[in-house]
Amino acid sequence: MKLTHTLLLAVAVALLTPACAPFTVQTAPGMVELDESRWSPYDTRMTTPDGVVVATRAIRQGPGRDTPRGDLAFWREATVLRFRTLAGYALVEETEVTSVDGTEGVRLELGRDQDGTPYRYDVVLFVTPKFVHIIEAGGRGDLFEASIDRVEASIASYRVRR
Repeated sequence: MKLTHTLLLAVAVALLTPACAPFTVQTAPGMVELDESRWSPYDTRMTTPDGVVVATRAIRQGPGRDTPRGDLAFWREATVLRFRTLAGYALVEETEVTSVDGTEGVRLELGRDQDGTPYRYDVVLFVTPKFVHIIEAGGRGDLFEASIDRVEASIASYRVRR
């Protein structure tokens, strides 16, 4: 009888515990985590007091998914094209990056002017066989630069779970 109770408890805990995200990320000091509803496309979002936001998500890719399987080069090109054609951003700089766990990726610094005000939008991509990991950071150019240490700290804490 005791084994049955233990088994039932284990199943209940498994059903009530949310699935583990395929990554971890830390909210940098000076930022707060925003409450994401279940309808949000992001897994996490954090903001500075002046509205610079860092958001993360991991999208399943491959057979049986809405997202086709692609490698880092594919998702890099698709991201640049999307931001250029749909949002009017230009690629300013591209750098190779590595997550805390050693996963290699790419960071795309994008920029555009809106009504004479420059905006910066950075996208970091890590790709595994099952997931496309996306970190997005954006805000008005001057505010982004003023918060660069916070943005960098959040991005630098990203760990892909294998």
